[in-house]
Amino acid sequence: MRLFLAIPTPQALQQQLKNLQPLAPDGVSLTRTENMHITLAFIGDGNIAQIEKALAHFNFQSLLVQQEGLGVFEGRKRSILWAGLAPNQQLFYLRKNLTSCLNRRGISFDLLEWQPHITLARCSTAAHKTLMKEFLKQANNPTEAFRVEEFALYNSVIEEGLTRYKVVSRYALQL
Repeated sequence: MRLFLAIPTPQALQQQLKNLQPLAPDGVSLTRTENMHITLAFIGDGNIAQIEKALAHFNFQSLLVQQEGLGVFEGRKRSILWAGLAPNQQLFYLRKNLTSCLNRRGISFDLLEWQPHITLARCSTAAHKTLMKEFLKQANNPTEAFRVEEFALYNSVIEEGLTRYKVVSRYALQL
């Protein structure tokens, strides 16, 4: 099981981001639009009931988020092409409160430094240096801000050879 907490992205934003994705030559895996999200915490293997119990009374205000900029996380074997988010202190507070809630219940999650983004593609690093440079050259005007009214617990599953993110539970934020 590969569990994670994330903010779903609106369909209008998904369509705008789809237009920024590169062509998919060999070695490039594009994120399907319905899988686009903003990860808040990657949990991996976990007990769904324990996570749901930990988040049952989680309370946080809704917030505005805006996509802005493009970037690449370069790895030795694989890189990620992503759409960034405009600086947003409330988004960092949301993540901090969520991870504190998980910590208090003894639920493990990925401790890597968090940079909010939306993954658009994964590719082999060495073979696609040119593709990454072209991706970063694209004009990317900030999109219209959207209100985050919920986050969700997702499970990543492979069905018919495709990765799908299935919502396990939804958690509303206060308006």
